[in-house]
Amino acid sequence: MTPRGKRLFMIAACAWSLGVLTGCTTSAAHGGGALDGTVRGQTYSFVDSISGPVAWSAGGYDGQKAEIVLSSIGGACADAQSGTVRKGEEFVVIWLGQASGTSVVTPTPGTYSIEANSGNIAEWSLFSLDATCMDTGSMDANAIAGSVVLASASGDVFSGQFDLTLDSGDHVTGTFEPAPCAATANVGLGNNCQ
Repeated sequence: MTPRGKRLFMIAACAWSLGVLTGCTTSAAHGGGALDGTVRGQTYSFVDSISGPVAWSAGGYDGQKAEIVLSSIGGACADAQSGTVRKGEEFVVIWLGQASGTSVVTPTPGTYSIEANSGNIAEWSLFSLDATCMDTGSMDANAIAGSVVLASASGDVFSGQFDLTLDSGDHVTGTFEPAPCAATANVGLGNNCQ
């Protein structure tokens, strides 16, 4: 299953309980993050980042991972809570977990490998939305090699850095210092296009 397919499956599986979005909190603090390098010839600037643990049932694993989102538009947590998607928004999504057998648990500080099948596993994807809030697809990129170093994990906040090779042939590095947000799994998904 592709990272995009995993994300959509995960959202369907964990974002709603009995038809109601659950576990949403608001944070006044805005997280930070950076992407150094270009992807498909384009540079990216992120002004907000959020993170939180998310339920995971995909790729043969069941349990919980950490999800970190870097967004090109501020207010990522409020948008995730309200189902708002922004025209032209760009975001990086990082998933981290510790896998053993068919179980996956929220990560602790350490180094996580892209597309590892067990132990410290990581995934990284870049998404770009168009003027109708749809994923452009053509500017998307997924990490195929490299690692994410999780420097700290405290509650819903997962901070660290990455050094990756993408399926676009690009090499990127970056950092993330997100604010906590229980609705992190909903970023970029919603019916309210603005």
